[in-house]
Amino acid sequence: MDERAALRTVTSAIKHRRYVLIAIIALVTLAAGVASIVRPPTYQGTALLFVDERFNSSQGFDLALQAGELLSAHFIETATSRPVLERACSGKYFDTPATAGYSCSPEGLLANVSANTVRGTSWIAVNVNSRSAPESAALANAVARAMIDQNQADIEELLAPTKNFLEGELNRLQTAIAAEQAQIAQLQKQSNPNSFNGSNSAAIAAHQATLSLLQSQYSATYARIQDLVIEQNRLAGSLTEVQTATIPNKPIDPDPLRYLLAGLLAGLCLGLAAVLIIDRFDDRIFDTEALARAAGTRLVVEVGPRPRTESGRTFEPYALARASLVAQHPTLTKVLVVAASSRDHVRRVASALGMAGVKAGQTVLVVDAQAHNYVMHQQSGRNGSKMTIVSTHSNGDTRIPVDAIADPEGKYDLTIMSAPSPDVDPTAVSLARMADVAIIVATAAKTRFSEARRTADSLRMAGVEVVASILASESLPDEEPEVEEPEKVLYQMAATPGSPGRLPTWRGPGRT
Repeated sequence: MDERAALRTVTSAIKHRRYVLIAIIALVTLAAGVASIVRPPTYQGTALLFVDERFNSSQGFDLALQAGELLSAHFIETATSRPVLERACSGKYFDTPATAGYSCSPEGLLANVSANTVRGTSWIAVNVNSRSAPESAALANAVARAMIDQNQADIEELLAPTKNFLEGELNRLQTAIAAEQAQIAQLQKQSNPNSFNGSNSAAIAAHQATLSLLQSQYSATYARIQDLVIEQNRLAGSLTEVQTATIPNKPIDPDPLRYLLAGLLAGLCLGLAAVLIIDRFDDRIFDTEALARAAGTRLVVEVGPRPRTESGRTFEPYALARASLVAQHPTLTKVLVVAASSRDHVRRVASALGMAGVKAGQTVLVVDAQAHNYVMHQQSGRNGSKMTIVSTHSNGDTRIPVDAIADPEGKYDLTIMSAPSPDVDPTAVSLARMADVAIIVATAAKTRFSEARRTADSLRMAGVEVVASILASESLPDEEPEVEEPEKVLYQMAATPGSPGRLPTWRGPGRT
């Protein structure tokens, strides 16, 4: 199936089952609206943190930008980490009278915490959801402060080994310097200032050189400790709080507009899926294209429910069908009109086809095999041609319609025989050998594809060619179509089912 055929299939499914689609959309949207009313409100408190990476700007804008993005991603992850949540729920940050009664657990808080970067800035939004508006703001502030404290604790833990090592070196150097200073003092005491002692002078010079080296090492170590403290302070200041969470004025959930839009979209998706599934398993005929495929005919005519003639246009489909049949079969004299299923009615279709023949100047006989008694009446057209409608009981005995169809006197230009579906009555199969061509009548949204195909196959097996099919927009009433007044002339006679085989003869007014 190409894309155009698939699109036609989807469009046709929506067109013919639009009420199902509308009902599903309405129900889902209504459910969403009800949910927006009955759901308890959820409030969201938001605190803003600033990620400072300005110290990297001296190394280039690109490096600073990349470092800032990586650091922001790290802080977003720590917002839901176990240490941060434990700090937030420790009670340390509920330090105001308004928040003194609040409490939380890391497990319960985890499901309600989220963090994200504020687009276009270096800010991180820490969001906490809660059933209470004040509690959501308090929890958001607690998580934000816990993130700052945890960041400082992480930095201290990261730099602690280096700091401990440098402090240890500083202590060792300080001890060694003190020892050297003591040695130098002792040697100086042992020396006589009035006499020259070469050995003491050399020893003092050696110790002074060692002392100078130790002091330079001490200064370098102390400087490294100072640099480490500065680095620690700089890293700890990379995350700061710029805006505390305020009590939200309205809940973020439920949002009626968002719920209705979501319900509308969900209903549309579910409705389309339901319509396509129904269309896949429902083989009812809705359009002429489906009927053409089922009956195997190229000529398909769609007619309305009441073919009256006030405007002269309502018989045009029947006139078109008759003209097409005559064009294909110039010697056409007998047409069999058969219902595709037990739910279809063919009386009005047969009468309307006959009236189309009358309007074309033909004398028409319509044989109705679905009546419960024998009735004959006539209708005349403007040009003087007449249509005789004969109703005969349909019980599988085709003797009466066969006698009428024989028409030995040649009074009728066109004979139209109507019969029920072969699924419920064998009359159509029995009359098939008498007809030149057959027409199948189906009803939109009632006749099934399999029924129309089975009826067409049965007629073809009976020996008649199925050349056309008619799709009625709804079940047609069984009364005959009306013609323009005052040209309608109606004579009617009736006989009981026990009457002789040949039908009564119409003799006209004033005759016996």
